[in-house]
Amino acid sequence: MSWSQLENRVREISSLRYGTPAEAIRLKNGVHHDCVCKVSERHWIIVEITKNNTVDKVRGDVNRLVMTRNQFFIQDHVMCECWIVINLEPTASMRAAAEENGIKISSIDGYISEFFDQRQYSNIRQDEKFGSAVDIISGDPDKKPFIPVAYDDTVRSKSYQISDICDYLTQGFNVVLTGTFGSGKSRCCKEVFEALNVRSDINFLSIDLRDVGALASANQIVRAHFEGLGLDGQAEAAIRLLNSGKLILLLDGFDEMGGTQWSDDPQKLRDIRRRTLKPIREIVEKAHSTIITGREHYFNSDDELLDSVGVSSKKFLHLECREEFSAEEISSFLKTFKIEMDMPEWLPKRPLLYQILVELQGDISKIRLDQASGQAELWSYISTLICRREARINANFEEDTIFAILKRLGRESRHFLKDVEPVTLESLKSAYKAVRGYEPAEEDAVLLQKLPGLGRISYDSRDRRFVDKYLVDGFRSSDLADYISFQDEDLSETRWVNSLDTLGLSVVGKALSEQMNDRSAVALAKRAADRENSVLAADILAALGFSDAEEVNGSNIQISGAEIRFLDMTLAHYKNITFESCIFHRLQIADYEVEGVEIRNSIITEILGVPNEAGVPSWISDSEITSFDDAGNVASIKNLKLSAPQRILCVILHKTFFQPGRGRQEEALLRGLGQVDRHKNTKEILKILQREGLLGVDRGRHGNLYLPNIAKKPLASKILSLQSQCNEPIWQEVSALPS
Repeated sequence: MSWSQLENRVREISSLRYGTPAEAIRLKNGVHHDCVCKVSERHWIIVEITKNNTVDKVRGDVNRLVMTRNQFFIQDHVMCECWIVINLEPTASMRAAAEENGIKISSIDGYISEFFDQRQYSNIRQDEKFGSAVDIISGDPDKKPFIPVAYDDTVRSKSYQISDICDYLTQGFNVVLTGTFGSGKSRCCKEVFEALNVRSDINFLSIDLRDVGALASANQIVRAHFEGLGLDGQAEAAIRLLNSGKLILLLDGFDEMGGTQWSDDPQKLRDIRRRTLKPIREIVEKAHSTIITGREHYFNSDDELLDSVGVSSKKFLHLECREEFSAEEISSFLKTFKIEMDMPEWLPKRPLLYQILVELQGDISKIRLDQASGQAELWSYISTLICRREARINANFEEDTIFAILKRLGRESRHFLKDVEPVTLESLKSAYKAVRGYEPAEEDAVLLQKLPGLGRISYDSRDRRFVDKYLVDGFRSSDLADYISFQDEDLSETRWVNSLDTLGLSVVGKALSEQMNDRSAVALAKRAADRENSVLAADILAALGFSDAEEVNGSNIQISGAEIRFLDMTLAHYKNITFESCIFHRLQIADYEVEGVEIRNSIITEILGVPNEAGVPSWISDSEITSFDDAGNVASIKNLKLSAPQRILCVILHKTFFQPGRGRQEEALLRGLGQVDRHKNTKEILKILQREGLLGVDRGRHGNLYLPNIAKKPLASKILSLQSQCNEPIWQEVSALPS
């Protein structure tokens, strides 16, 4: 900032401070003064501004001010309050020269702070929470390093960084930032705050709209904000800055303002939202610029959003948070937080989920990504922390209530023709009533539309959708796990459409292992299959393959017309089950002799463990198979020109690292190897793999469970790819075993 700009800044602040224009003028006594504010006819403020930081210059300014003050007091009875403002902090001798003559002296920063102390405000504000950017476990302000991410302008097909957003704010642009839950909106506000804080010529505030409630005016919001910080005395100065267009405001959570009214009429609901945001439009009209954030599905369209917050007729950017980290951002994240583990492919790349991993990494045993129950264990923590985070945002709902409603919505979504949509207002209220026993009041009905995991379907619909297949699969599975335990209603005659995926099967499988009542689960599946709910029946049978069950005896159950995301037959012996006219997305067959299992007239998108059509077992008939296991399989490994120990090693690595599932029971892992292991090398090879950290071992219900260490997957892949050309010590050690 140039010296002339600094002089103008002092005059601007003087005008705001004293409520009257500030001018650089030559008075009638012939003396030119840098800043004169005529507060009233008999009360003037006169300021000398200098960059010459010497005692002699200060004494010269003192003499000029004393002369003007005395002349106007004697001749016109005007009381002149005099200031000297210099570039740096005044020395003791400068202060003595000014103060012994009744003149105040200050640095430029000090003079400005006399009106509004931006530094004091920033120091106090930055120690407070920024919206939902908090430690997800403790709820304390988030102090973790920021991973730089980009924010997208889909209209202009451009991306912006934090520094770009700050530049646009200083240029007078309003920025609207939307995104789904946990995508980093509040953290963006925090980082913009930090970036603006190094620009000393700017006044700015960061306000969490959730904290100010449903206040009626811009001034009330500002006052409430300062009262919350214990800085009541600064509120009026901030309001003057706002009213004069000299203030930048960061407004986080337009969807969190305290409107509690509700209507089933879409137009009335739009009117309620617009009325609630009236003070935001007032702020936008007055402020130099704003950044306004909120969840993208709060409004039914972008036009409604931009009109409601008041930016549609002004210079503005509408940016969106990216829902997932890029590969580069994940790499930066892992490096920043020193996480030395490979992330599983099934883990969604959402910023919030990676934040949860950071919170849990202090006790790595909590995560257990490489163990048998890895997906289910992680889901338990993710669902708990997401609901805890939401309960902090919406005080009307407890953590358990939020989870119960989301699980109920998961059950409702089993009927959705488009899998994740539409979540209608009626289904939201139905889920609420099922949990609480009564219809939602107005305030709760508003909050229901902001539940985590929900997003807008389209610009012309008031319905919502689940934005993340991972979350909806988790909520569905948690609901099914509860249902198997409590059977709160008879779902056997309900026709479900949407089945569980791998996460969901893992969650239900873990629950079945803990309940240790396989027969009861099969009986429930049989009752559902005999009636209308073939998807429920198929989900239970598929989930048993992810449990500790050694055998899944369907007792001649027949599943007709079900969609099955994944059926893994390798961990448990499946018998006496018929699948008729079903759709299998993935089918993992085992190398044991199947008893009483038939798959007829079905569609199989991917079959694992079968290299080609000639290898399809006879119990699969009249079915269309799209894709075979071309990544290598146990049968083909057995036929390679390798020594017996080498073939055993390849089979074990393939089964544990490259076949879907959560681990391998010892009996299933070793099945079929006896015929090639004449020298009893299998146990020794398992010991080598454990010693070298490729496999871990856990106690299952029916013996040892061998678990792959996903960090060692590249090594396993290298061994399988190179085989006889491999020079890894493990390969050499196994090759030396007797064959």
